[in-house]
Amino acid sequence: MPINDCRGEKTREQLVHNFEIIPLAHVRLLNGQTKESCAGPTLDKEYYVFSYQSYADKADVGTFVCGITVANDFINLIQQQNPAVNRLPLFDPLASLSQAGNANNAGRAGTGRGAQQVANWNPIAKELYDAIGMICIMWNLNNVSGALESVLFNLVRNPMQIPSNSDIRSINTIISKKFNINVGNQRVTSLALCFQDFMAAHGEPNPPLIQFLNLTAHFIQNVANNRSPIPYFN
Repeated sequence: MPINDCRGEKTREQLVHNFEIIPLAHVRLLNGQTKESCAGPTLDKEYYVFSYQSYADKADVGTFVCGITVANDFINLIQQQNPAVNRLPLFDPLASLSQAGNANNAGRAGTGRGAQQVANWNPIAKELYDAIGMICIMWNLNNVSGALESVLFNLVRNPMQIPSNSDIRSINTIISKKFNINVGNQRVTSLALCFQDFMAAHGEPNPPLIQFLNLTAHFIQNVANNRSPIPYFN
């Protein structure tokens, strides 16, 4: 049964009792983008994505969206069962035009029952998380599923570890198939360039070029193989 109503503390307590709920992503909305929260109000600043799986019916799975206040409340409740769960870093490409997207953005706790802490992320894991944040923004996803959900699940469970080669290749493959842009007379595959172009189209006059220096270097040194020789993040 899809989770589409999480209004009220008692409702959220019951949901955490009935479902395994895991925070997957915390993303800023760009100009003109909105999300419908399971708590009711339309979101236009930022949102959280959570995955869920019913304890009674393992086939009852999915994701839902809410705002920062409700997200902090969910995480506080989840921590009572699993203290290892932490608040997620906000992927905000406009947080700092000099170092856009490369900081954990961990300073703002928001509201809700209890201040949540953001774990210290491995730099490669954080950049892969940001890459998925870019994809979520460009596709304006209401439901995160498939490879994106699987990789996010692994990242948030192990934020201080380098992601597996298979997870990195999985996101690189999505980029190679979906994110191409014309640069001069050449067709280039690059998530960073596509996202910069996307931000410009959404009213940012001087959008930053977000680079994945750690992730790209790690890919070249450790992940590349004959089937996936080229990183397409930068």
